[in-house]
Amino acid sequence: MCELLAVRSEAPLEVARVLPWARLMEQRGVAGFGWGVAWYEGGQVHRYRSELGICHDEVADVALAGVRTTSLVVHLRRPSLLMGVRIENSQPYLDAERSLAFCHNGFFRRHMELRPQYEGLFEGTSDSEVGFRRYIALSTTVETEEALKDVARTLEGNANMLVLQGDGGRIFGHAGHEENPMYRFRMDGMHWIASGLHSADGYVYRRLFIRAEDIHLIPHHEVVEL
Repeated sequence: MCELLAVRSEAPLEVARVLPWARLMEQRGVAGFGWGVAWYEGGQVHRYRSELGICHDEVADVALAGVRTTSLVVHLRRPSLLMGVRIENSQPYLDAERSLAFCHNGFFRRHMELRPQYEGLFEGTSDSEVGFRRYIALSTTVETEEALKDVARTLEGNANMLVLQGDGGRIFGHAGHEENPMYRFRMDGMHWIASGLHSADGYVYRRLFIRAEDIHLIPHHEVVEL
């Protein structure tokens, strides 16, 4: 029962400007078992993550102070299995070349079946990392949209996903969670994607992102670029 947040801005903004919104999502939802943020800077993707929830992470403000970007993605974690709470399982995941970050909200039903295909590549133990490894394998041969749809189709289950790419900071979102809608909207001159706190009544923008404009529910199984 994780939550996802993404922001794209024409002008550079401080990552710290977005953190209050992430904290608010964690407080109003059921995450709080790890979090992370990835951002685009200098032609690469960078990352910070913690096994603590963002509301209890006393290091985050110092570690991210002064960091500026035009594109970032945030993952707020609530794992399916609480024994898996450790930093290696916190998201976003980052590839070795720092060319992309990936995060997932949901559960991949076939993760144990496909895990042997990527033996030796895993950092942690989560089902989400199987999706990440499959996405990396596909991303060099097919377009981002098809790679995300393939991950969801092959691994089955619920799959909201975000990908941040190092080619200019492009952000892609896949909506595929039956109980957690994904919305895209504009707010404060920036473009946003936010998962719905597992509430189908639009609470996330009606009560949290109250300045949101041009709000769109991302259709199930669709991929959008922010």
